[in-house]
Amino acid sequence: FRTSTFSALLHSDVGFFDRSATGELVSILAQDVDAIHHAITLHLPGLLRHGIASVLCALAMLALSPRLTLTAVLVGPLIGLVAAAVGVGVKRRAVEQQRQDAATAAVSHEALSAVRAIKALGEEAQLEARYAAEVSECCRLSLREMALHKLWNTANMSMGCLAVVYCLRAGGAAVRAGELTTGSLVSFVYYAYACATAINDAANAYTALAAAAGRASKALGLLDEASARAAAAVEAEAAAAAAEAAA
Repeated sequence: FRTSTFSALLHSDVGFFDRSATGELVSILAQDVDAIHHAITLHLPGLLRHGIASVLCALAMLALSPRLTLTAVLVGPLIGLVAAAVGVGVKRRAVEQQRQDAATAAVSHEALSAVRAIKALGEEAQLEARYAAEVSECCRLSLREMALHKLWNTANMSMGCLAVVYCLRAGGAAVRAGELTTGSLVSFVYYAYACATAINDAANAYTALAAAAGRASKALGLLDEASARAAAAVEAEAAAAAAEAAA
């Protein structure tokens, strides 16, 4: 994937390099590609694994008590809606973080590639101040994204725990009414907790995927442009061959 991204960079038009700083391009090859790699190898399998686990636990709960299961799964759509909203926010902040990382890399590349001139002109202090300002902005954006993740994790776990507590309350009433045995209630609570944990992990994997998609947006755009250029070249060759055949 890194090789494909590098190839897409090399085949981009000259105007693209005029619009993009070298540090930003290096950041694409380093951080953006790593974000896609982690999304494919870690977050996407985690989302599928925890999603399947939550479905299996829900089926086990349904076999034990359909009424309690329907009561418990009411929290599922709420978690899904919150996860979707948080995912949008995380992706937007990840794009901002990626751009800021690229700007920081551009300043460091500019300084290190012209270090002789900088020393000759005595501009070390100015560049130190510029780099410190960029790093400070990176830290601010990172802390904001981290705070959003922690707030989401707390809210997600709280909703899952509330669902389990509500199941205990409703299950106790079912046991007193003779609709459910104590052993079935214990099994149901176990599966409900496992289901809530799986849903929480799946939602966390989704937000991580959204963040990775935001960080990798530039690299994915380059690959889309490369695919479009390849398709246009194939169409042009086909049109030229058809023209020659007609002649």
